Amino acid sequence: MLPDIAIASKREAKSVLFVSKKPLTEVSSVAVDSSSRTSVALLKILLGKFYGLDSVTYHETSPDPEQMLEFHDAALIIGNPALKVRRDSLHVYDLAAEWNRFTGLPFVFAVWAVRSAADLGEQAQIFYQSRKQGLQEIDTIASVYSKKLGVEAWEIREYIRENLNYSLDQENLRGLQTFFDAAAELGLTSSSRPLEFYPIDGSKNLPPQPDR
Repeated sequence: MLPDIAIASKREAKSVLFVSKKPLTEVSSVAVDSSSRTSVALLKILLGKFYGLDSVTYHETSPDPEQMLEFHDAALIIGNPALKVRRDSLHVYDLAAEWNRFTGLPFVFAVWAVRSAADLGEQAQIFYQSRKQGLQEIDTIASVYSKKLGVEAWEIREYIRENLNYSLDQENLRGLQTFFDAAAELGLTSSSRPLEFYPIDGSKNLPPQPDR
């Protein structure tokens, strides 16, 4: 992984939601958007490990919230559609908030990773420059996507600034390692794995490992 860069949520993500027509204990069939295997794994950990719902079945479908809920009790809704979910007639759970409630930790949804033998050279800095430029252009991004999504610009600004975090600080690293451990415990991965980092600028000094 490239050190100190990620897409994470300290408390509530807003864009990764579990929505249900029924109370949680009555859910048996869940439609999942296969575009984010990380979020699917997180949902399975939350329902299986923390809520003890072992009999739930998961079905990959196209990311259409109405169609997902037409044929299933509940759905995992990710990205832009999640920002527009109507909360008045559904049971809505923010997956990052649920993860934080049970673990006390943030959730890391994405990292930038390369094969161990890869040499990015100066291109590694592109990721950090992109993050810096994006954070400098939040108002522009909010204005553009407000028109595209039909969401108020202030909501998008708040989402970018408050709901998402773009670092791999110690707290996020602990959350990431805890997720790896839980995925292995439930058999979602063959084993847990240590966090390994790409050396930036030729340095072999890697970020400190989270407490286990």
